[in-house]
Amino acid sequence: MRRFWTSGLAALTLGVLACASAEAAEEAVAVEATGSGSTKAAALDDAMRKAVEKGAGVEVSSRTETLDHAVAFDRIVTRAKGYVSKVEVVDESQKWDLWRVTIKAEVNKGQIRSDWGEVQMLLEKKGRPTVMVLVKETVFDKTGKAQEAMTDYAGSAIEQLLLSKNFQLKSARGLEEAEKRNRDAAIAKNDLDALATIARRFGANVMIIGNSTCRFGNTTQVHGVELQHYMATASINAYNSDTCDVLLSTTMEGKGSGIGESEAISMAFRRVSEKVSDEVLKQLLNKWYFEFQHGAAVALEVAIQAGTEEAMKLAGKMAIRLQEMLKELEGVKDARMTFNKEAEKAFATFAVETKLTLEDLRNKIMALDLEGAGFSLEWLGSDKNTLRFTMQIK
Repeated sequence: MRRFWTSGLAALTLGVLACASAEAAEEAVAVEATGSGSTKAAALDDAMRKAVEKGAGVEVSSRTETLDHAVAFDRIVTRAKGYVSKVEVVDESQKWDLWRVTIKAEVNKGQIRSDWGEVQMLLEKKGRPTVMVLVKETVFDKTGKAQEAMTDYAGSAIEQLLLSKNFQLKSARGLEEAEKRNRDAAIAKNDLDALATIARRFGANVMIIGNSTCRFGNTTQVHGVELQHYMATASINAYNSDTCDVLLSTTMEGKGSGIGESEAISMAFRRVSEKVSDEVLKQLLNKWYFEFQHGAAVALEVAIQAGTEEAMKLAGKMAIRLQEMLKELEGVKDARMTFNKEAEKAFATFAVETKLTLEDLRNKIMALDLEGAGFSLEWLGSDKNTLRFTMQIK
């Protein structure tokens, strides 16, 4: 009898594995794709991305009606290697500085379908953050002297890519001259508070800031024609404008050549702008995906009110008491606080690490048992990443 059950279990296990294998085989689709790049590895990565695009086509076609289709699809294809179970290089070639690689690959549609659902949940949770792009461009001439560029290649490229994915943007072109000078000075000093103030004034939840510079490289002769060579570098960071938490950081380079300086500089700026805008989108999606899995910082702003001078003296103690209550909430990992007090005013700001949605966190705070706490809370409102309350000290 014992042997029978053992054999039966083995047979059952083999049957399950056979079904799983058959199901996995049905989920895999064979495709052929060709990619290109400046190196063989880059061309292979591009080919795998295109293979996933082909393999995922059926999976995403029914979801094209959603507003977030483009962003979610980008999230899927940026993880191309994870969806390719088998890959065979069938052809590779190099012409000048460009490689072309053709592959045959098996793409796992089932995993794509699963991850697509996660991405949609991510975007639903994050909402559609409003973004403001603040990038300053500078050209260094042959003598090394800095000259303010009259162009905005990097900022425009980032804006256009985000707009194509249906992001909400607040254009920096609405800044007045005085604000532009303040922006440039703040970027030069990396003054996040000043930049965040500008972003918040325009209602932006995310600020993408940075510098894009172009420097003279050298001059060469090609068939009797003198060519100018310039190198552009774009250093871009993105922050939550409420908490100033870093969302992404990247630096890219691009070369440009031309018969004249203007042509070379423009080409260098354009090339680096295309590269950095793609990287900004990829890192932003990766950051949100990580936050979706592990939690993110939500800003909680509390204006503290007191009817008497004695009550105001308790402001700091009450803020700490609220901080401890926040840490005890289910779904909250941590709550960091900054506290400011001026005469009859006090203000506490909390960076709450949580996987809760803004609405769920608000509801949990409003449901706190404050009997005997020494203060009461009143919800004033919220935006996509910030809750605002007033605290009345009793």
